[in-house]
Amino acid sequence: MQAAKIKIGATYAIREGDNLRMFKVRSVVTTRTGPHPSDFSHRVRGVVEGEESEERVVSNDAVLGPYEEYAELAERRAQEKAEAKRRDDEIADRAHRLMELFCRMIGEPMPGKTTDWNAMIREGLSGTVEINREGVEKLLAALMEKADV
Repeated sequence: MQAAKIKIGATYAIREGDNLRMFKVRSVVTTRTGPHPSDFSHRVRGVVEGEESEERVVSNDAVLGPYEEYAELAERRAQEKAEAKRRDDEIADRAHRLMELFCRMIGEPMPGKTTDWNAMIREGLSGTVEINREGVEKLLAALMEKADV
């Protein structure tokens, strides 16, 4: 975050690992690092909520923005990830059930490794089910037998 936009006394979000932490700013220090006018660095001093006794110094780039906004975004991102995982699990479950029905219909056991390229029926990408030529012949024979053709 731009150092000029960081307000003393405000609470901002910083990231520690995968977690967002509340960081209360006590000061913003700008230091020249060379002779050129653009040679400078910013350091933000403050405390992480829950650790009042220990003051930390972080780069202004480590300050993400107002904590409320980032906490809301992190919560929304977690919900979206959970929803996507639920959808993917549902698709994978449907593909697995289809494979079980296929194996039951042709009278073959379920393959031990459902992603094996040489299996008669296998899980493809994105929840698809792929049947090789041997599987197609056995499925056609089983369907013709059921239909008495």
